[in-house]
Amino acid sequence: MYHHHVKLILLALGGLLLIGGASCLSQQSRHLCGINELSTASLRLSPGSEVVFPGDDDFGAVTLRWTNFSRPTYSVAVIPALESDVQKLARFATACDIPFLATSGAHGFDTTLGRVKQGLEIDLSRFRAVSIDATANTLIVGGGVRFSDMIDAVYAAGKEISPLTTSPEQDHGTGPCVGMLSPTLAGGVGRYSGLHGMISDQLLSARVVTANGSVVTASATEHSDLFWALRGAGNNFGIVTEATYRVFNLTSRIIVNADYAFSPNASAAIIDYFASFGDNTPPKLALILFGKYDANTKDVSNMHTISATHPSPTHLSCKRGTQLSLWVNIVYAGRLVELQPLLDPLLAKVTPYRQNVSEIPWSQMLYYNFFGATPSAPAACAAKGLDRDIYGGAIKSYDKREWNRFIANFSSFLRGADEASRSSIFFIEQFSKVKVLQIPDEETAYPWRDITAHLYIYVNYGHGDEKSEVLYSARKLPRLRALKKIWDPENAFRFAHPFV
Repeated sequence: MYHHHVKLILLALGGLLLIGGASCLSQQSRHLCGINELSTASLRLSPGSEVVFPGDDDFGAVTLRWTNFSRPTYSVAVIPALESDVQKLARFATACDIPFLATSGAHGFDTTLGRVKQGLEIDLSRFRAVSIDATANTLIVGGGVRFSDMIDAVYAAGKEISPLTTSPEQDHGTGPCVGMLSPTLAGGVGRYSGLHGMISDQLLSARVVTANGSVVTASATEHSDLFWALRGAGNNFGIVTEATYRVFNLTSRIIVNADYAFSPNASAAIIDYFASFGDNTPPKLALILFGKYDANTKDVSNMHTISATHPSPTHLSCKRGTQLSLWVNIVYAGRLVELQPLLDPLLAKVTPYRQNVSEIPWSQMLYYNFFGATPSAPAACAAKGLDRDIYGGAIKSYDKREWNRFIANFSSFLRGADEASRSSIFFIEQFSKVKVLQIPDEETAYPWRDITAHLYIYVNYGHGDEKSEVLYSARKLPRLRALKKIWDPENAFRFAHPFV
């Protein structure tokens, strides 16, 4: 029997920001390291900071994570108000050999985070300032900013940036509530990757607090070696308190969100549709396939063409209880009339038993996906505190035989599963890589620009038991390890997919 909710999410998002803890302290200063006696006064933190201990009314809320599976445990949580407070906390924890994590959305799910035992949480929730300069095409965000914090401001300025994808898991999406910096530091895939590259490709500079409490600015012109490492392996190098991104003029103020729910007998046609794009998924097109248990799944027997501009047919021969439901989410950075020719090849072969096709403002993208699974940012942030165990992978091409075998096995698993295990799900995210491949491989630490579909191979999608070569690649690891010796020689930041 399963004793917790097992989440098989082949694509998901990460919410941890940056990690750390290590080093040593002189004997005469050991008396300063009592973690249970910390206070804003003892650490000389600014008046706006807060120290929270287990037993305090808000400790549970402050330390709540998206998943409880292999979660870190804390003896204290500190909410700093200023960058100088973060410096003091990093310096204190490193010197006293106290494991610590700096968090924003607290969505990180890699099992290596569970190695933090009775440590210190540095909660960056007060670093959520957003500033946009439409003339300079720049966006400046604090280290605790979540995607929902910046979307409206960017849209109001007539700009866009790659937003994180939304998960309909547990009938709540997560994208709006995910911290913006953690996906950036691990590479960052998104629906606009074909237009603008990875989220990390849009990063222009970052203010980084290192393990010794120093603050440095990393960019193409300052500490460029650290800047290279931040874009793909950044969780191993420091705490980002502020970041500047490049933003772009809106490709289209109005975009299309199309959601379709299919029965399992559509699985072959769906994977053929995804595979039909090969390496040439149009830059404006983003595809996500999501599989979940649904006792109300309908097996549509009269497969015929359905237009995205009209509601689902009313005369369908159906039977309920197939259990596995396949949801296809399609986002297009343009109008429906442009998208329709791209939809027709799929809808000519299979009929969804449920659909919703809407033209919406770009700023509402994360709230319409998957039949409005995330109607608001608060709804996204409410989907926390469950046991989720995530695995992943990545592919360059589809193997239809293996796909058919997987669907058969997953369907069989759901039919025989208990209620908790039926909450298991899977994802395939297929985004255009046109712009991703235009950026030279050597420009950033992110190593997997040629991936066609993400089941992870974006560091934050890793489970935690992979070899470093799987996440960072054998060709990038030597340089990363050399830079680690320079920027974090004591390996203070060692809990989010470490490579040393």
